[in-house]
Amino acid sequence: MWLVAGFALWIIPVLAYRYTRRSIPSHVYCITGIALGSVASAASMGTYALYWLVGPFGLIALPLALLGMVGLELSLIHETPGFLLATALGLRSGGVVHGIEFVYIESLNAIIWAIVYGSIGYVLDKLRTRGS
Repeated sequence: MWLVAGFALWIIPVLAYRYTRRSIPSHVYCITGIALGSVASAASMGTYALYWLVGPFGLIALPLALLGMVGLELSLIHETPGFLLATALGLRSGGVVHGIEFVYIESLNAIIWAIVYGSIGYVLDKLRTRGS
């Protein structure tokens, strides 16, 4: 059930956007991108977990299943860099990921995606402020 709680992590970038829009309007997209990147991997896995809640509810929960499938695609994108970097750094043993290795992989994913999305946000902020 803790994976479904990961779905709630999507609220963090929304709150970051709302706060920075009022307090630091020149850096809205950069800070929102950092917040989004920090939770993207774990939140996409939590969104994928919604797919498995559909079983008892049948056809009524079809939108939940579709959202879970989107979470699977997002998870496949956001999990790979941290896994490969953890393997290259020797932070995980061969075979199935278990135990503390999840923490290493998710921490690396948070750092990687915060840099990527924060950089995209920085460029968008510069383009937005350059025009005005």
